[in-house]
Amino acid sequence: MAEETRISTAVEMPPNQIDLPIEHMRLQSSPYMAAETSIPKVMYNVVIALLPITLWSFWAFGLHAVHVMTLSILFMLGFEYFFARFRNPHQEALRQMLDGSALVSGILLGLNLGPSSAWWIMMAGALIAMGLGKHAYGGLGRNPFNPVLVGRVFLLISFPAQMTSWKAVNWVGKEADPLRNLDAVTSATPLGALKEGGWSKFLDAFRQTDLWNYILFNKGGCLGDVSLFLLLLGGLYLLG
Repeated sequence: MAEETRISTAVEMPPNQIDLPIEHMRLQSSPYMAAETSIPKVMYNVVIALLPITLWSFWAFGLHAVHVMTLSILFMLGFEYFFARFRNPHQEALRQMLDGSALVSGILLGLNLGPSSAWWIMMAGALIAMGLGKHAYGGLGRNPFNPVLVGRVFLLISFPAQMTSWKAVNWVGKEADPLRNLDAVTSATPLGALKEGGWSKFLDAFRQTDLWNYILFNKGGCLGDVSLFLLLLGGLYLLG
């Protein structure tokens, strides 16, 4: 005789768990965040972490760095609103533009560019970052890749000469006129040297530009290259 099996429909709730009616629940896409924080709070904390290296790049490269950073931020904000507006009403697109994520992307793009970068470099990088790197996947939290890195890869492939020509910082070598001319130099980065020539060329790249110049405040290159120390300082702030 087959045994009778009783199926209980009652589910015991674990202690301290609130049984909410289904109408109080709703499905949402990522990013998922605890109630104590918010997207703007997280993003503006990242902005604070990036302030030291950003301000130091202004001191190192002068008005050209301010120009590059300003345009990078404006293009990122503009394209954020442009692409968000395709899928959302004006108020929601405006909210997305001002939630801090586009501002962070603009700062990061500027830090990835040299002070002599032309305006169309910033525009192309921001367009690809926001269009292909972010909104093509559905917006914030759905993109599998960092939008700024997508834009940087595009710029490196499309404009290699412009992306590898650097201006020496103001106190290294001959100082350029801050409003007219730029003393630009082209050189391989240590990681590029490691890829092309192995450890010997990697170490040579560090010898050509003293290791302490990378760590402290004396390295030409992208705006974000001027000081590893300040980048680490920002990282420690985010960990704290």
